[in-house]
Amino acid sequence: MLFGSSKQNDRTVLVLHLTSGSVGAAIVHFRHGSLPEIISNARLAFFLEEEPAFENLEAKMLRTIRDVFSLVSKDGLTTLSRRKLSPHFEYVSVILSSPWILSRLKPVTVSKDKEFLLDKRMVDEVISKEEEQFKKDLKNAYQSECEVFESQVANIRLNGYEASLPISKYTKSAEVSIHMSAAERHLIKRVEEEVIRSFGIRRGFHIQGFMFTFWNVLTRSFKNTHTALLVDMSHETTDVFLIHKDFPAENFILPFGSTTVARLIKDKMNIPLTLAYSYLALFASNSLDDATREALNKILQSGEDEWKKMWEASVVKATKLGNLPQNVFLVSGRSHTELGKVLLESVVPGGVTLIGEDNKFTDELVKTASGGRRDDALNIIIAYLKSIF
Repeated sequence: MLFGSSKQNDRTVLVLHLTSGSVGAAIVHFRHGSLPEIISNARLAFFLEEEPAFENLEAKMLRTIRDVFSLVSKDGLTTLSRRKLSPHFEYVSVILSSPWILSRLKPVTVSKDKEFLLDKRMVDEVISKEEEQFKKDLKNAYQSECEVFESQVANIRLNGYEASLPISKYTKSAEVSIHMSAAERHLIKRVEEEVIRSFGIRRGFHIQGFMFTFWNVLTRSFKNTHTALLVDMSHETTDVFLIHKDFPAENFILPFGSTTVARLIKDKMNIPLTLAYSYLALFASNSLDDATREALNKILQSGEDEWKKMWEASVVKATKLGNLPQNVFLVSGRSHTELGKVLLESVVPGGVTLIGEDNKFTDELVKTASGGRRDDALNIIIAYLKSIF
């Protein structure tokens, strides 16, 4: 267990999810044997008019954390008090999507002429060696110091075959796939400072990447996923996680999101970005007059062409697995769900399952307080936390 014994019946947890264009947070009560209950949750979007420098986007994100915490604490702490539940957070789970996360999925092959025992000690040595290399590569690539906060075994193959219980087995060849994630240390520190500022919590921080969490929950919920693309589309970026035979195989980050398209509309029509977003929503609901719709359709086609080129270069040509899978699962912000689906359907051979619309499996994983807003990304994170408590 990552956080300790599951015999501990009750705990209150603060969840924080950071994307390239929104901040989501929730106060969650966990009770052994019951569904996690969302006491209070909120998500706020943020964006910049022009294509942002990283530091400007970061500053906007940190300000948004304060606003989201204000919304969550206002009702959440009152509800905890009224129901005589602990208002003290045992853990703070911070989940990162791009661009705040730097990830690597690395298969490592260990082979010998004679059979050898693959045990926990050997796997730990492989992980340690790869983590050190990851740290060196990050140091060479980034001016600011990075912290590796996640190093997990994604899959182990023995003699070319998946093994359900691979530890302490004899083999001539083993492939250990390791998923590692890091973030800039100053960013982690500033996020922790925002938590301390709002709630006074100074311990129990745990950081993890969203896509690995998404895979974990999806494959436990759908036993026959086999091969699929998991996609997390936000305002500035899109995260893509390729699943092969139920296990993570490759991951990609595309510098393209809903704000990329909104900026095209803004520039072509010479309007503010907020109005461009409104046009996108009206276009999706078929609520525009014919002339505006025709003009907007040309701009959206231009955006789709840009997206296709980026997808071809970043995903299709880069993947080592040949044909991409037909199963595609998309989790996206409420403001651009339809746009994400349209863009994906232009580049993948099969249909796109929109989590929260086409499939509402996350409803079965958590209990939402009366009046709470649906947030599938937060639901996925909370379901993962439940599995490791």
